[in-house]
Amino acid sequence: MRPFGKNVLVPVLSLVLASPSLLFGAPPASTERQVTRRTAPPPAPAARGLLPAPRSETPVTLPLTQDWSNTGLISANDDWSGVPGIVGYLGDWDPAGTVTNTDPRTVLVPMTAVDVNANRSDPDAYNTGGVAEFDGIANPVVAFQGSGTADAPNLVFFLNTSGYVGIRVQYNLRDVDAGAVDAVQQVALQYRVGNTGNFTNVAAGYVADATTGPGLATLVTPVDVTLPAACDNQPEVQVRVITTNAGGTDEFVGVDDINVTGTPAGDNILTISDATVTEGDSGPVTATFTVSLVQPAAAAGVTFDIATADGTGVTGAVAGTDYVANGVTGAAIAEGNTTYTFDVTVNGDTAAEATERFTVNVTNVVGATISDGQATGTITNDDAFKVGEVQGAGSESPYKGTQVITGGVVTGVSGTGFFIQDDGDGDPATSDGVLVYLNGVPTVSVGNVVQVTAYVSEYVPSQDTGSPPLTELTSPAVVVTGTGPLPSPVEITTSLLTPGGGTEQLERYEGMRVSVPSLTVVAPTRSTVDNISGATNSQGIFYGVLPGVARPFREPGVPAPDVPPTVNGPAWDNNPERIRVLSSTLIGTTPIDVGSGQVVTGLVGPLSYGFRSYEVNVDPPAVTPAPVVSGTLAATPVPPATADELTVATYNLLRFFDNRDDVTASTFENILQPTRYANRLAKASLIIRNVLRMPDVVALQEIETVYAADPARVAADIAAKVNADAGATVYAAAALVGNGSDPSGLNIAYLYKPAPRLTGVTLEQAPGSFDVKLSGYPTLNVFDHPPLVLRATVNHPTNGQSWPVTIVNNHAKSIGDVDTDPFDQAKRKEQAEWLAAYLDSIQDAENVVSVGDMNAYEFNDGWVDVMGTVIGSPVPADQVFVPTADLVDPNLVLLTTSAAPSRYSYSFDGNAHYFDHVAVDSGVAPYVTRIAHGHANADFPPNLFYNDANSPLRLSDHDPVVAYFLPPDFGPWTVPTTGFYTVAPCRLFDTRDALGPFAGQPFAAGESRTFAAGGKCGVPVGAKAIAVNVTVAQPTGGGFLTLYPEGRSLPLTSTINFVSGQTRANNARLSLGLSGGFVIYAGLGSGEAHVIADVVGYFD
Repeated sequence: MRPFGKNVLVPVLSLVLASPSLLFGAPPASTERQVTRRTAPPPAPAARGLLPAPRSETPVTLPLTQDWSNTGLISANDDWSGVPGIVGYLGDWDPAGTVTNTDPRTVLVPMTAVDVNANRSDPDAYNTGGVAEFDGIANPVVAFQGSGTADAPNLVFFLNTSGYVGIRVQYNLRDVDAGAVDAVQQVALQYRVGNTGNFTNVAAGYVADATTGPGLATLVTPVDVTLPAACDNQPEVQVRVITTNAGGTDEFVGVDDINVTGTPAGDNILTISDATVTEGDSGPVTATFTVSLVQPAAAAGVTFDIATADGTGVTGAVAGTDYVANGVTGAAIAEGNTTYTFDVTVNGDTAAEATERFTVNVTNVVGATISDGQATGTITNDDAFKVGEVQGAGSESPYKGTQVITGGVVTGVSGTGFFIQDDGDGDPATSDGVLVYLNGVPTVSVGNVVQVTAYVSEYVPSQDTGSPPLTELTSPAVVVTGTGPLPSPVEITTSLLTPGGGTEQLERYEGMRVSVPSLTVVAPTRSTVDNISGATNSQGIFYGVLPGVARPFREPGVPAPDVPPTVNGPAWDNNPERIRVLSSTLIGTTPIDVGSGQVVTGLVGPLSYGFRSYEVNVDPPAVTPAPVVSGTLAATPVPPATADELTVATYNLLRFFDNRDDVTASTFENILQPTRYANRLAKASLIIRNVLRMPDVVALQEIETVYAADPARVAADIAAKVNADAGATVYAAAALVGNGSDPSGLNIAYLYKPAPRLTGVTLEQAPGSFDVKLSGYPTLNVFDHPPLVLRATVNHPTNGQSWPVTIVNNHAKSIGDVDTDPFDQAKRKEQAEWLAAYLDSIQDAENVVSVGDMNAYEFNDGWVDVMGTVIGSPVPADQVFVPTADLVDPNLVLLTTSAAPSRYSYSFDGNAHYFDHVAVDSGVAPYVTRIAHGHANADFPPNLFYNDANSPLRLSDHDPVVAYFLPPDFGPWTVPTTGFYTVAPCRLFDTRDALGPFAGQPFAAGESRTFAAGGKCGVPVGAKAIAVNVTVAQPTGGGFLTLYPEGRSLPLTSTINFVSGQTRANNARLSLGLSGGFVIYAGLGSGEAHVIADVVGYFD
């Protein structure tokens, strides 16, 4: 595992269903088996590449050309019989299973599984790994990508080079995948002579990344290579073009315009060799180049011109400074000879510089054919750089890709590398430290002074190609020259690291020792968890911010700089104020387990960069005293409900399986150890009773419902545990059999309080949701967990009132691959649109409360605006990568009214965000009194609490959410007596005003009108009540006015009474509805009356 932020951790959002591992990274070994039985044997897999397939492996005589314009060459899957000299292979070579990011230059074994997916036209959406023929696009091509078992898909050219030398291989690599991905798709070129043995890599044919994106398919990379002389004049040469399975979602790369040629063997072939010399500190050094023929020169000899030329860029050697220019016109290889030597004088110096290069060109050849007419002269530098010179003042080193010599004192050592730092180059814009990466355990120790000869690399994770790079030295040769003291650390303060300071504001300290005297934790220490046994393993990684910096929250938009060119929406800055702490990366350290809100003091260590944040690699105690942790960790319960309120909670339980083997169902069911299951039940009871305070309904997600005879069995176990611990029958459980297609058997369910609290309880799958198929994928369901609908009547405990409610429980598609996978994007879009249409279809007749883990933010993430779509307010099409339709009228109301510091239900990479939502229809919205989050999971380290049956903390990774409702007539409405603020008298309305909102129309007998006060006349939105002067004017009949909060029933008392013709005023204190409104009812027997309202204050 690469250190310093390079360890790729699997987020919870995209867990592989087949694994019992939870949370972060790979699990420790489990002693519990994982059930994989079925009631019947599974169908045999399609035998792709496992049976002999039609193909053409007979070597063809040169030239071999193919541009795929003849779309009839391939007519069936895995059939290459119509393509002379070319066959595609699946590349399922790795016995370890699916691997990613393997350098294709290292995959040299032959492949046997023939592969091609014929007659396709969808390179943007097709995600099957292997070789595919795209004959339905404008420029047909055969392409390949890795994925699944296609570890290293490839094309092989079968050549007969008899009679030819100087075999030249040319082709174009075409990015044909314009999907929302930007994979690092490596491609290599290899050959073997004959049809046995491993292939040999051709260095000049390697392409580090043949694709661009996301949303682009324009890159064409030409490859033009002359094969080694071993390939000349052979009855069979196999040439292989090969890619490997990239991290994340791969992209299809076409191999097009193939042209393999050679020179007839009767012609003499001329080549020139490269030369490398070490520069030295003074005096000349000679670089000797050899011009060679493949056979002795004929009677007339071979003549040519030969001359030096300067290189380019920072690695370009310059004549007159680095070497002495030389050239010969009419150089000759005499009859019967095969070589000619050409010497270039190289100048030594003591300047630190990159290894430099110049070229030697052979032209105007007479008597032979040029196979390779250009040589590279390499001047190896032997003078050391300051580290700051290597780092440079920019994002990347000016010496990227070159070999340098530098050195310093070792400041930190991990299992795969170490940091060095020197005494500085005098430039405050450059960093004096750097990471030396070995991919193995170093032999150096902290305090060693070392000289390092290595290549300068800029590391960018293949899973996050938009990330700023980390400068590192690779392939190093290390010499220990002594010992020395460690440099003093630079203190990181809010003047150096700010929320608005940009992504690379600490670049000038990268690799150097830094200190953070005080850090406030904003995300807990990560751990791996084995779901079956409960075994945890702390990874020692947590996030924090400097004192006085607010907790970072996820913000709208695509993370910069990854915004697709078609999206005009916002770009999120990744919250650069976050500091990532690696407390156990350096040798000699142990993990620090902390939770959000705690304070860690005394952090010291080298600074690195990873996961879009700067990282402190904590010193071991032998170097710096161990950091000190202060502050306690405790759950934050939701407020108690009043006797009049209805409460509805939503809670993702995180893969809540039981300890029973339901052999009739799931392929990926986890069977928990008995103690593990008992612990989970105990924790669930604690959190429901003490953190959620036993809401009336709890909508559950990620709970096992696989047992056909009783799908609610696991939910019933939770209910039974709560009931036993509470000493009363509090809950019943409900779930449906077959309600979903999740292969693990996890789904959604309910706990609810039975009669007398809830009566007439019914449960149904949202009609049609199970059968709806994904567009373009007729066998794939839109929903893995179809919405589960609970209908009930809620009864007031004492006053006899009741209220019907419809609760829709949802668990939406993971957000994990939304930035790279068109399939995931389509699924999230269609789930949101289907749910929106369903909620719209029932909202007129029912009181709708939609809840669940939506795996979506409350705002547009730039890829799919899930919640905007669900409530009927999707962003405009140009502000999102996958636009959605507006299907709801009137819009639903998304409840996000809790205070911002606590408005989160999940934490990822140090950013708090809201995944678990409650939305209600506009008729229900006035009855919402508040919403609260029970913080007992997202802020707490699994390693400390996951198996503590006496603590509610860290049962899951989601925090539950509770919505509170005061249904009509469930309780009295009262006016606050404190928190009053006066405002300058302000006229809210006057019905006599012909230009006003009522156009001078008076109240008619029995008429009610609703008015908004919040946000007007100095009354803030969210005010609880107002002080108002109400005046009746010009009444033509006697009666009364009653003022009451919006959303409540008409009370039996009046606010002001009057008789016909009487103008009368009265002061009133009036509670406001949730939306800041109130209602006036005109209780006239006949006639009409004008009304004037003046606000004089409000209650907060």
